[in-house]
Amino acid sequence: MYDLTSLGASEDWSDQIVIQQNTGTSVVIEGRTFLYFGGTNYLGLAHRSELFSAAAEAFHVYGFSAGASRLTSGESSHLIDLELQLASFARSDSALVLPSGYVSNLAVVDALDDLVDVWVVQPHAHRSILSAIKQSRKKIVVLDQGRSPRDFDGCGADVRIAVFMEPIEPLTGSISDVGRVADELRSNDFLVLDEAHSFGVLGTGKGAIEHFRLSDAPNLIRTGTFSKALGTQGGFVLGSGHVIALIIEKSGTYRASTPLSPVLVAATTESLRILSEEPDQTIDRLRENIRIMNAHLATLAPERSTEVPIYYLCGIDGLADLQVAFRTGGLFVPQVGSYFAGLGDIGLRFTIQANHSREQLDLLASVMNRHFAKAPSFKS
Repeated sequence: MYDLTSLGASEDWSDQIVIQQNTGTSVVIEGRTFLYFGGTNYLGLAHRSELFSAAAEAFHVYGFSAGASRLTSGESSHLIDLELQLASFARSDSALVLPSGYVSNLAVVDALDDLVDVWVVQPHAHRSILSAIKQSRKKIVVLDQGRSPRDFDGCGADVRIAVFMEPIEPLTGSISDVGRVADELRSNDFLVLDEAHSFGVLGTGKGAIEHFRLSDAPNLIRTGTFSKALGTQGGFVLGSGHVIALIIEKSGTYRASTPLSPVLVAATTESLRILSEEPDQTIDRLRENIRIMNAHLATLAPERSTEVPIYYLCGIDGLADLQVAFRTGGLFVPQVGSYFAGLGDIGLRFTIQANHSREQLDLLASVMNRHFAKAPSFKS
């Protein structure tokens, strides 16, 4: 690991970062303020004053916790209202809110396991997906680039398959080939999309259903988290009324857990309202910042053009030196070595937000330009 002690950091600072304060586009680490190009607060909503006000009001009405499962006395009108608003915004028949995005994937597997013979996942699938399908009793296959979901032993025409994909792959920041896969599925198959990184980012914020034009896709289920673009906490499932009913009936993560905190429900409802009513302050600003960043990177990696606010550097000489250059210049870009396991010893993954200024993006790009002028092996 690169020696960071010259920056006043402990020797293992690159392994375990402790954030002392976070204001959205800046963080304080060991008493020093850095411009922040990490995390997933893509729309910059986590620090909006409207969320604070809504959360405070909910606290005074409901307290911090629902205090019981939804099947007993933990149900509330404001949680039902959030589900209705979420379904309407996302163009889904129904929605179900759960305590986290991680358990949303498990809830879907709980519901579908009797209806599925084979689970198909992408390479490098998120751990929440792998943890969920490993609870299943069914076969699991990995969908390699460009292959058909049925191009595997045991996936014949009479087999019911469920493909579990991430429209935006957080490992690479690339957009998956969801449209092609959807076209190859049959009426008794399922397409489950983990929209943790695409909801609030693709299209007008509605995610994959908009970007890939999936409104008519049969048996489409979408999962996600409020902790990314919406800037709060919690998870959701979007799907048909039948699928939501199956989750309520079969999923232990739904039936036996305390629902999302009323404070978070209120903040999320307000966040969703802002996204719906103020695209110029959220999704439009994010898209403009992505355009600016792409233009900066065009001189370093002409093939790198994206609609995604996630950028990565991995398996490239000089990354440890670049990380030091970032921090010396007052920028914090997280090192995520374990995230890139098998792809390189060191990985840097930087993300941008709607709230980043043009000057901040220019500064990030200038540090990379100076560094890679000396290390032209840059790839993205």
